Amino acid sequence: MDRGKFNHHDEQILAVAPVRMKAGIFSSENYNLVLTNKRFIFAIYNAEMLKKEASVESQKSMEEGRSIWGRIYSLMGTRAAYHKRYLVMRPQEILAENNDNFYCVHELINQIELKKSRNLYDSEGEYKGEEAGRILIKTVDLSYKLDVESFVDIAEFRSHLKSIFTHRYKER
Repeated sequence: MDRGKFNHHDEQILAVAPVRMKAGIFSSENYNLVLTNKRFIFAIYNAEMLKKEASVESQKSMEEGRSIWGRIYSLMGTRAAYHKRYLVMRPQEILAENNDNFYCVHELINQIELKKSRNLYDSEGEYKGEEAGRILIKTVDLSYKLDVESFVDIAEFRSHLKSIFTHRYKER
């Protein structure tokens, strides 16, 4: 489902954030939200894709002669770094990667709202982790509620959103 038409010339990828989007009452889909200077690209990722990437990383670690702990550490980083691969791909390659990938051009967006993440504490004041931030994208006829993965620092993403969507950007 592609939302909007435009000229692909001079399109640049600015930032990527792994997000979860509600797919039903009790389910969600995982995407990498790719921000370009012209559109958002929603690149789906699932367990099968991560498993394939982990297999490649495992083989690479073995070829490099890493210890078992080095290989385990490398595999743990696969999910946390998977989204970074989109920073060096062309937008058309990202869209062609999976039939479920889609995009929405900036002109169709009425409002972008970013809910900052926050630290969570228990009743004794003990740090319990971080609540992921949320990005709400409101278009002419649809809204996308996206929960940003907690392991991602979205400061750069936020900066680009502010500069692209100026009067349509809101933060809370």
